[in-house]
Amino acid sequence: MNDFTRKTGWWYPWALFGVMAVTVIVNGFLAWIADDTFSGLAGARHRDLGLDYNRALEGRAAQERLGWRAEIAFEPRGGGGVIEVRLVTREGDPVEGADAELLIRRPVEEGFDRRIGLIPEGDGRYTARVALPKPGQWALHLLVRRGDDVYQHQTRIMAP
Repeated sequence: MNDFTRKTGWWYPWALFGVMAVTVIVNGFLAWIADDTFSGLAGARHRDLGLDYNRALEGRAAQERLGWRAEIAFEPRGGGGVIEVRLVTREGDPVEGADAELLIRRPVEEGFDRRIGLIPEGDGRYTARVALPKPGQWALHLLVRRGDDVYQHQTRIMAP
């Protein structure tokens, strides 16, 4: 009679082979997925995008030197409301004689963007009556120009 008994640990090489095979299969699958997704290229206009970013940084530095501040308030009324912007200088004096406009965007849906001009009310206040077609969050992008001075400010409001 043949008394064949396996030695303890005979399966260790097979377990190591199995773990390595699973690792290679999973890595191959992930590499295949990565090949079918974002290429990593910035786009055809990558140089222009970099220059635009540099201009944005220069504009931000100019705005900081300008020292203006904006306070934006939204008062709901009916199906919309009144947006009031108060602009002051670094010293707290009102900014008068500027052209101000708002870009109103719905961040979660397309098709609701609009630009509205703000009416100067005096004492650095600029207002506009707006009709917001849907309740929820709205992004406001303020753009103010006075001569060569340009000021931008962004905030979000909630419409009931």
